[in-house]
Amino acid sequence: MPISYATFSEFTAVYSISGVSQAEINSVWLFRGAEELNRRLGAYFTLPFSSNNTTARFLSIDMAYLGILRRTLKAKDSDELQAWINAQVKDIADRNTPMITDSGDLVTPSAGGVTGFWSTDQGFKPTFDTRDAEKQRISIDRQEDLDDQDN
Repeated sequence: MPISYATFSEFTAVYSISGVSQAEINSVWLFRGAEELNRRLGAYFTLPFSSNNTTARFLSIDMAYLGILRRTLKAKDSDELQAWINAQVKDIADRNTPMITDSGDLVTPSAGGVTGFWSTDQGFKPTFDTRDAEKQRISIDRQEDLDDQDN
């Protein structure tokens, strides 16, 4: 299900756009802004951001507006905003600037930077591999694990 961190009224409180309908902003651009924010900061935070994350709301509005500006095909229209967004995201990711919630609480990326993906069988060699059946070797560790599960 698509996620949006802002509403049309919050968007229009910051930016005024002619020629773009409320329905288009609500159904396309605010979702794209949230998607872009999730893509850029998702490795540093648990997603989705909470509904009270002011920084996420404002950045997603800026990213939505940037998407609309890019439609004009005039690169200079969006250069300043793109540079500002890039600087904000970099500062947050580098732990130089925290995100702020509506209540004023600070939210920073977890220590250690980028969160990696983890699996319960990560680094475990399977019992069988992709070789022909006659050339398969059984993993003794895997057999012992299965035996331990049975006991």
